[in-house]
Amino acid sequence: MEKTINEDYLSFNEINETGVALSVYTAGACGSYSYNSPEDAERYARFAEAAGCDINMMIRPEQTHTDLVLAADKENGGEGVCREGRIPHDAIITNEKGLLITVASADCVPITVLDPVKRVAGVIHSGWQGTSKCISGKTIEKMKKDFGCSPENIICCVGPHICEDCYEVGPELIDSFREHFSEAECRDLFIPKPGDKYLLNLSLGVKLSLLRAGVVEENIHIPDYCTFHTDDFASWRRTHDRTKRILTGIVLL
Repeated sequence: MEKTINEDYLSFNEINETGVALSVYTAGACGSYSYNSPEDAERYARFAEAAGCDINMMIRPEQTHTDLVLAADKENGGEGVCREGRIPHDAIITNEKGLLITVASADCVPITVLDPVKRVAGVIHSGWQGTSKCISGKTIEKMKKDFGCSPENIICCVGPHICEDCYEVGPELIDSFREHFSEAECRDLFIPKPGDKYLLNLSLGVKLSLLRAGVVEENIHIPDYCTFHTDDFASWRRTHDRTKRILTGIVLL
């Protein structure tokens, strides 16, 4: 599923083999990717270089656990990376070539999406709040509305995130999911544990949201690895480090 660019960066074959876009995400290069941070500029520059882009054509949203989706163009280049910009969104879509759109995560689910027919790319940050609000499905809907994309053409690659065996949560989260998921779906999403705790399957929530939006199952690629299980990726649950992040991006060629 993944392809090594070098020892610090990986990529999704399902996207790259289309020849329409390049996907990149950090492995050994996990570090601080703060919003519009001069201290992190060198990391951003290396990431942009790995994607074959200029740092001034790179975007990183604030990610405040919303369900907001931004349709970005070249005017947004550099926002959140090397200049100020107000992007409170947790997902970005674009049809602009050479615009590197990114999200940062550390246990939350990063999703990279591509419509190779309409040549539209997107990247999504989906923690429990974004997943409960179906941000993935809303991203697909905005791709349809703004760019005329057909969901059955869209390829979705889920990046490293905390798995359902490791993500322990309290019962208070269930009500948030009930707003957008059925009782049967919630039973699949939340596996009970002793002590009034549950294991939450974030990637299943993302998948259900994508399927509901019309993405076909064979175009949804979910890896069999977990940020909590390995030292290769940033994980807040494992380290309680509030600075290290996985950066995930996509650029249209």
